[in-house]
Amino acid sequence: MYHSWSTVSGYFDGDGTVEFSIRGFRIETRLAFDENWEPQLNQLRRFLLEHDVIPGRVRRKGSSRTWHVVVSKRSSVIRMARAMIPYTMKKRRELQAVVNYLAGRTTGAEFVREMNRDVRIGERIGKLRKEGPPYTHLDGVKRSRYLAELKRRRKRTTAMSKHEVEQIIRDRMVRGLKFSELSSKYGYSRWVLRRVLRQAARVKLARTMSGRA
Repeated sequence: MYHSWSTVSGYFDGDGTVEFSIRGFRIETRLAFDENWEPQLNQLRRFLLEHDVIPGRVRRKGSSRTWHVVVSKRSSVIRMARAMIPYTMKKRRELQAVVNYLAGRTTGAEFVREMNRDVRIGERIGKLRKEGPPYTHLDGVKRSRYLAELKRRRKRTTAMSKHEVEQIIRDRMVRGLKFSELSSKYGYSRWVLRRVLRQAARVKLARTMSGRA
């Protein structure tokens, strides 16, 4: 059983990894562990949950025989990194870079440069990454949300083509897609999709009634 952050930190120094992905204006950071013995990761996961860190489930990594557990929620990543920093040696700089970025003290570009530096000097295994976004984490999130909302607003004022309306009706009525799935697929809000389907239903009813007359 794991009973202290010093033990967990030693495990992370040896087999843990700071994973990150550049997502437009922000960077997603994760703290991950790989292990070929599942019970060890289950014990680690239990310790994290007891210390208010929310990890994902223990799962197989792709088609390999390796087991994998990841902490990806921002608040949990910060809490876990801060708890391990005093006890780590090899990966202390990486963990501090994660905290600095997620806490808004550095930009995504500075974070990536720090990670690339560790790759160049051999303290981190991996490939060099492209330039990161010139925004702090919070500014990147705000910008992403603003552009997503702007896109939704444009969609609301843009007339759908007849072909697109037919595709939406087919996906909803034949394939049974949920409005959340339709919104993700076509980029329209749920309100717009419901309005389009109601209009299509009224047109169909009007044609039916006209044919009977």
